[in-house]
Amino acid sequence: MLTNDFAATLADMSMITATLAQGYVCLDKTSGNTHAEFNLTVTGGTRRFSGASGKLSVVVDTFPAGDHMSVETGTIKGLIEH
Repeated sequence: MLTNDFAATLADMSMITATLAQGYVCLDKTSGNTHAEFNLTVTGGTRRFSGASGKLSVVVDTFPAGDHMSVETGTIKGLIEH
């Protein structure tokens, strides 16, 4: 289930928060592979992201690796302003 909220904590413990503007997930029932694309609106965060705004584009691909495990690859692109 998708919600409108997104948060990520980085290595320096700064958190960035965003809301989902639009997105989709595609599942290949035969292979179990998934592909997802999301557009996010940055709403702020903590530390270096306090007061931040902007837009992010997220692309993620997931591939089954057996025993309820998966391999994920992805990119995050965008502009974050202070």
